[in-house]
Amino acid sequence: RRHPTFAVSIALAQDGEVLLGVVYEPLRGFLFHGQRGQGAFVNGQPLRVSQVAHWNQAMVACDWAREEATRARVLRMVNLITPRVRTFRSLGAATLGFCYVAAGWLDAYFSLCLKPWDLAAGALFVIEAGGMVTTPTGAPWTLTEGGCLVSNGRLHRWLLAAALASATPPVEAERPF
Repeated sequence: RRHPTFAVSIALAQDGEVLLGVVYEPLRGFLFHGQRGQGAFVNGQPLRVSQVAHWNQAMVACDWAREEATRARVLRMVNLITPRVRTFRSLGAATLGFCYVAAGWLDAYFSLCLKPWDLAAGALFVIEAGGMVTTPTGAPWTLTEGGCLVSNGRLHRWLLAAALASATPPVEAERPF
């Protein structure tokens, strides 16, 4: 549909642990790469998560699920987060959300329904850049977990609080459509 947000993401995992990854964003010429224990880089420069420590200064992003119940939960999270942060975005390419947190261009990112190929490389970059990656319940992230909360670490408690608060849907009145 000519929306210019996309990337190619490749990761190598062994026994459930991501060992290395590469993400290429061709339209902007960004090549992200990293290796477990060796750091993460964009165009050869080291990646470091942002230093933002206050939720009201944060730039947060998400991506939408296709399944209706998951999308409703994402919307509940968005409604909890957006009044409290500086700005909110929806990217359209999950792997870039991870890369941008690792680079410090975003402070937090979440998606509640991903496949391993969407996030394996980017999750490695965030960890190598000093950030946090967990499940929406706060458990350590694994390749088999489809939902992820990603942050610079300083903001993770607020992101997790929004995820936990959004887990139970409110009682709905009559649906308008």
